[in-house]
Amino acid sequence: MRLLVLLLALLAFTGEASAHQTSLSYVSVEDKDGALAASVKMSFLDLEVSAGVDQDFDGRITWGEAKGAVSRVAAYVQSHMAMSAGGPCVLRQTSAAPEMLNGEGYLDLGFDVSCPGKAAAVAVASTIFLEIDPTSRVLVSSRTGRQAQSYVLGIDQQRAAEAALGAQAAASQPAGKPPASLLSYFWEGVSHLFGGPDHMLFLLVLVIPAIYAGNGIRSVAIAVLLPVTGFTLGHALTLTSAASGLIRPPAQIVEVLIAVTILLTAIDNIRTFIPGPRSVVAFAFGLIHGFGFASALGALEVSGWQMAVALLGFNLGIEAGQAVLALAVAPALFLVRKPARRLHVLPTGVSVLAGLMAVWWIIERTGLV
Repeated sequence: MRLLVLLLALLAFTGEASAHQTSLSYVSVEDKDGALAASVKMSFLDLEVSAGVDQDFDGRITWGEAKGAVSRVAAYVQSHMAMSAGGPCVLRQTSAAPEMLNGEGYLDLGFDVSCPGKAAAVAVASTIFLEIDPTSRVLVSSRTGRQAQSYVLGIDQQRAAEAALGAQAAASQPAGKPPASLLSYFWEGVSHLFGGPDHMLFLLVLVIPAIYAGNGIRSVAIAVLLPVTGFTLGHALTLTSAASGLIRPPAQIVEVLIAVTILLTAIDNIRTFIPGPRSVVAFAFGLIHGFGFASALGALEVSGWQMAVALLGFNLGIEAGQAVLALAVAPALFLVRKPARRLHVLPTGVSVLAGLMAVWWIIERTGLV
């Protein structure tokens, strides 16, 4: 019981309600008629913290303010990012434009890229926004000649890049070898699940009724695995659709609906009102959470086998994280089942607290406070 209460408390204290939870930037490199061009997309919210774009300090960033800060932002990128292909590349900023991604404003900077090895694959190293957010991510994709690759630069790769870059200009340093695509997306899936307190809280309220299942740990395990499997199938379907660009609802609506799924599940734990098996309910709610998971991939500019690798690795990472949670929760539920049967306090208490937390998230994410 203490372990489960501790988990709930940790979720409460780490539960950032904003849809913008992690700095997410995008770098794409493409061979255009024999010349390399790069696009670097960065959130206006992150740029305000790192480069001071909001010049009138009114809490809103206009395109006029962003245009006035383009040279400063370009210098920031050139000092926090390195590319190499057969040796260090030189970046020259050529364009700037605003863009909306997942309901959030981004600045898209274009660069001409000159590299010694024009036919070689381009490797990217980045410390962009690492100084303001240690969990920041950079999603990289490149298509040069016959070489195509996509990978995620997480904290480990960015810290390695930070050591390599130091205070020198990005053009003077090679970028190093990129991480393996599948593995980088796998760890991105794991970190996204454990970094999303709302997803973890939903899984907790989803499986806690398993405490009353059957007479042995096998019954409890089945009662845990069935809804988790339904949830997996649901979010895998919509995650793939959203990341592929087929269906991409507004991020703010998805964030609110995720909190609603927690509230409804918590209420159903206290007083059953949702018809059908819990695995079916989990599948339906998993469809909503899948759109939330897809926000971690955002506007990833890849297709074909690169998209397949990204989706496979990301999904496997999420499933691995869920498996760890299920393996940890099932024995804990079994151990506390006898006192919980007498008092009925654990599932009800956890569900009440989870419901209250979900109500707060709904209020905050709808902008009522």
